This record gives sequence, C-alpha cells and structure tokens, in this order.
Amino acid sequence: DIGITKSITGRGHEIDDNIGVYCLNSALCACGGITGADGKKIIDKRRLGIDTRSLYAWLQSTKARWKILVLHHPLDWLTEWAERELRTILRNHFTLCLSGHLHDQSAFHSITDNTQLIECSAPPLFTDKAGDLGYTIIRIDPDSGVTELAYRQWTKHRSFVSGVNFSNTDDGR
Repeated sequence: DIGITKSITGRGHEIDDNIGVYCLNSALCACGGITGADGKKIIDKRRLGIDTRSLYAWLQSTKARWKILVLHHPLDWLTEWAERELRTILRNHFTLCLSGHLHDQSAFHSITDNTQLIECSAPPLFTDKAGDLGYTIIRIDPDSGVTELAYRQWTKHRSFVSGVNFSNTDDGR
C-alpha cells in the first residue's frame, strides 16, 4: 500500500533487477501559468517544492543497480533547498536524471569519485507545427549502466529519423 501521499508526490518502479525508475512530481506545487491576484502570470521557476521523504524511502527499499530519476521540471526550477538536496541525492544514488519542460535537448555527464551521472533534458514529443519534435532512446547495459542516448526527430515527410537537430551529430547520438 503506497498511500495517496506517495502516489501524488512520487513513486518508484523496478523495471528488472538492474533498473529502477523513480518518478518525482515536480509539478505538484506549480501554478501552471495562471494569473495571480495582481493580474500577472505566476512564474513557477525557483518556487517548486518536492517530497524527498518518499524518495529516500524508495532508495532504501529498491535493489536496482541503475537508478533513473524522472521529473517534469529542470532542477533549477525547484526552490534553492530542493535543488541542493536533489543534486546531493542524484550524486549519491542515481545514474540518470531525465527532465522536460524546457525541452532544450541538453545532456550533461558528471563523473565524481566512483559515480557517474547523466542529466538529460528531453526533446518535446508534442509541440506546435514550427518546433522540432522528437524523443530519446536510452540504452542501459546491465553491467555498465547508460551506454547511449539516441535522439529521433520528426520530419516534414511524417517519419522519425536520426535526431541530428537535437544531438548536433551526424548520427543523432
């Protein structure tokens, strides 16, 4: 029984013995573009909180070797304390962090001591007709973790091809 609080704030899943995914709800405290009492649009950046208690509980219970954190907002949209705490959790426990919202198709690879962390901002899967549309295929090896990020993009001919616009490489990787 996970209880309503854990299902709203975040929840972990084991894909197999090697891969665990924790979906963290970074949008729970978001205003979603509504206007405030002053008539101005409320900006969520640096105002979003997260529940780390459920995340820590999942980390203690999971047996997954490679852990992936998924959240909608980039880390710099969280409050200062939440970003600082989540970065510490990521460094100590996760191999991959996936976020969206801005869809700037960026990937950062950090190596410290014996840990490696890849932070990846996803390309948009839904957008207006003028924007680039795509997705990312992530390959995870049971022995070595994340081995590849391969981008795919939608063309005007209505097909997905190598995501050169997202990766800035010839093969979309």
